Amino acid sequence: MTAYNAIVTFGSVSLGLSDVRPSSKPSTLKTNLGQTFIEHDIPMRNLKDTVLSVNGVITGLSRTSAQTVAQAIEIDRTALEALEDGDKHAYDDGRHSGNFVIAPSTLIFEDTANNMPGEPQKFTMELIQWQ
Repeated sequence: MTAYNAIVTFGSVSLGLSDVRPSSKPSTLKTNLGQTFIEHDIPMRNLKDTVLSVNGVITGLSRTSAQTVAQAIEIDRTALEALEDGDKHAYDDGRHSGNFVIAPSTLIFEDTANNMPGEPQKFTMELIQWQ
């Protein structure tokens, strides 16, 4: 059995992985209409789509020598938010690899008034396999 990686890649963003809960659902036809993700049921289709509930943390893994940790965290957060565009993106966590889309309105950051610049940012999201 393959173990999950501590660091996952989604699109061009590297993220810290806290927890992944996989499940499956009947496969659908997926389309992107103007940054809106739409699923269509296909009766009698004998495929399943993998659904991943992901808990992770942004720690600024994209940091360059010219950036502070706080800047790198903000860049990575912005890049992850940009992937909530209704389109498929490559995902690899060591166990699941393929094209996935962020389910609408499921990317949630655990922001509080006490968050300090440069502090890792926790998030949750649900990814749906796009096949």
